Amino acid sequence: MKEDDSIKLTLTRDKQNMTLEYKLTKIEKPKKHFMQQPKKDEKKPELKKSRQQQREQKEREFKKFHAIPPERKEMIEKIRERLLKNMKSRARNRRVR
Repeated sequence: MKEDDSIKLTLTRDKQNMTLEYKLTKIEKPKKHFMQQPKKDEKKPELKKSRQQQREQKEREFKKFHAIPPERKEMIEKIRERLLKNMKSRARNRRVR
């Protein structure tokens, strides 16, 4: 028998003849997925979190939403350095007097 051949069976059930026809096809082997990624549509059932875990999650979400871009961080660092330098120079001037 070859692929795409058909098989016809005649069965008798409850004194009635039934004809069944099967088509032969190749059965694919199931693939093993060791680290299968969950689909985006599927939601994982979440366990109830403690207050501490809820607080930490809110903090992470807040930091992610209010993240400072790197260019702005550099600008803030330069301003802080300049302020510190000015404060040090004023402190030296006050000591001399």
